[in-house]
Amino acid sequence: MTFLPFVRLWLWISAFATAAGWILSAAGQLNRAGYALLFIVFGGFVLFFRKELVSHRLATGPGGGRGSARFRRPLPLCFAVLAALVLLGGLLYAPTSFTALNYRMTRVLQWLANERWWWVHTRTSG
Repeated sequence: MTFLPFVRLWLWISAFATAAGWILSAAGQLNRAGYALLFIVFGGFVLFFRKELVSHRLATGPGGGRGSARFRRPLPLCFAVLAALVLLGGLLYAPTSFTALNYRMTRVLQWLANERWWWVHTRTSG
C-alpha cells in the first residue's frame, strides 16, 4: 500500500481549506456555520469522487512498487529524510517564531473571532 492516495487527499483538503477561507471571506460568512456548510459540501465531494481519489496504484509487481525504488537514489532519499525531520520537529516542538506567534496566528484568530477580515493599515516611511 502506498501513501499516494493520502497525499492526494491531503492536497485536496489543503486546497479546499484555502479556497473556503477566501470564498467565505468574500461572502461575509467567515464563521462556524459557513465553514460547516462548506465542509459538508466537501465531504459530499470526497464521497462522490472517492474511487478517483484513492484508486491510483503504484505497484508494478509482486515484489513491491516504484515507491521503494524511488528512494534508492540520493536526492529523493534526502528529500524524504528532510520531510520526515520537519514533520517530527513540528510534532515535538511548539512554534516559537516571533512572526508566527505575534502576528500571523493572532491576526487569523482575531479575524475568526470577528467573523470577517480586514487590511492591517500601517505607517509607511517614505
